[in-house]
Amino acid sequence: MTIDETTARRLLDEELAELRDALQTVAGDVAEDETGVSDELSTADQHPAEMGTEVHDLSRDLGLRGDLRRRIEENEAARTRLDAGRYGACERCGRPIADDRLRAVPSTRYCVEDEAAMAERR
Repeated sequence: MTIDETTARRLLDEELAELRDALQTVAGDVAEDETGVSDELSTADQHPAEMGTEVHDLSRDLGLRGDLRRRIEENEAARTRLDAGRYGACERCGRPIADDRLRAVPSTRYCVEDEAAMAERR
């Protein structure tokens, strides 16, 4: 790893702050969506497309919330790897992860090549 531990911690802290802010925003959106849906005593006065939009928005926000929580867990796992001296090494091939990639995605577990290979299989 060519990124020093102090820089890695700073990058992980910045990433975590961004993820938590985004999660708080999405959680607020979900609460508003849920309140908007449940405030109605009847859906008879709503056009079916409006209900569809509300359900779609709520589903999207719940998906985003799950993704953000997963990314926060990945950030915590990266901190564990940093503490153990394994940060910056690809978990699949063991090669060093490029600094540019670590700066862009501080909690990444894989080098670009292995990430792409795994994405192709999905």
